[in-house]
Amino acid sequence: MPRFYFDLYNGLGLTKDEEGQAAPDEGAARDLAIESIRSLLGDEVQGGELDLRGRVEIKRDTGEVVMQVRFDEAVSVRLPEESRHH
Repeated sequence: MPRFYFDLYNGLGLTKDEEGQAAPDEGAARDLAIESIRSLLGDEVQGGELDLRGRVEIKRDTGEVVMQVRFDEAVSVRLPEESRHH
């Protein structure tokens, strides 16, 4: 099974994934990235903050970047009606 690496880019800079995870294909790797992003964002919300400007870069073990998943792709944000008009 191929191994993918998930490098995290956020307000703290770059956190390189040195271990990687096995996944059957790129779609499964994307699902793993989304799962990780949601977990990270959940921790942020617990701290009273939510920053959707980050991304995860998914690479093969060759170093080839196969895709990026932005934080805002991992969640749906619904705001109260009155917030949308400001």
